[in-house]
Amino acid sequence: FCKLVNEKGLTALNARLDGDVDLGGDIAMVGTNNHNYSGTFDGGEHTLTLNWNAGSGHWKSPFYTVENATIENLRVKGQIKSEGKGHTGLIQNAYGTVTVSGCVSDVDLTCNNPYVESQLGGVLSSIYYGSDVTFTDCIVKGNITATTNKGKKGIGGFVYNGWALNTTLILNNCLYIGTNNATGGSTFAKNATLTNCYYLNACGKPQGEQATEKQLK
Repeated sequence: FCKLVNEKGLTALNARLDGDVDLGGDIAMVGTNNHNYSGTFDGGEHTLTLNWNAGSGHWKSPFYTVENATIENLRVKGQIKSEGKGHTGLIQNAYGTVTVSGCVSDVDLTCNNPYVESQLGGVLSSIYYGSDVTFTDCIVKGNITATTNKGKKGIGGFVYNGWALNTTLILNNCLYIGTNNATGGSTFAKNATLTNCYYLNACGKPQGEQATEKQLK
């Protein structure tokens, strides 16, 4: 699927998972700087598992670049770690109108870069100028860790960079139950409109309503 989108340029290709997929250490991402994925990807309630050690690499996510795309019913679990920055459990860069629903990120993200903010986000790193991104019925439950003081300032529970100009970022019925060591950033996203969003542990700036262990149970 990645080759069809990234190499053949079939960016509007729709796809649906028929079963769980374990990528192991194979870093296979959908979309490139020249081929933004713009189809509908239905995870079918299945799980994509990954165990990525990117070395000194930056910006690793299952979907690297999406534009006017829909991603739904996908579970992602595992880990992404490197000396680099910018990892997420789902999408790296979002352009245009992007809709994400029924997705769960249970991915542990680790950045060891001592020179920059880590730019780690539970499900999204960057939303670009003029874009409209909506998350509905989504959960982030992985651990996000930066190993340096500077890195700890650049963590978003859901979205790292939600402050691009002329954008709309909406989160409906979303839940953050992950853990982190953030000293900056936001639990969901900066400049986002939140409706019925809850968190167990804040990630940087608290947002939404705090849930109790009893409520979650």
